[in-house]
Amino acid sequence: MNGRAKGLSAEALKESHPLSTLVEGWHFRVKEFSPGGYEAEGLDGFGHRVYRQGSDPEKLLVEISGDARWIDGQKSR
Repeated sequence: MNGRAKGLSAEALKESHPLSTLVEGWHFRVKEFSPGGYEAEGLDGFGHRVYRQGSDPEKLLVEISGDARWIDGQKSR
């Protein structure tokens, strides 16, 4: 791949997914899509995506961070 998530420049990725300290190389965001309903998404520079929905935004970030680490572990195999 070209090192950019879904055609996003590094700057656009940082702007759209501002949480970048959870997993190295990944950028995350959480949005409330309905009252009490949240979606969490993470992207890396290679186009990998993690995504979950639920009612607890903090729990969602923990879960997608784990998903991102799992993907990173698969890449190193």
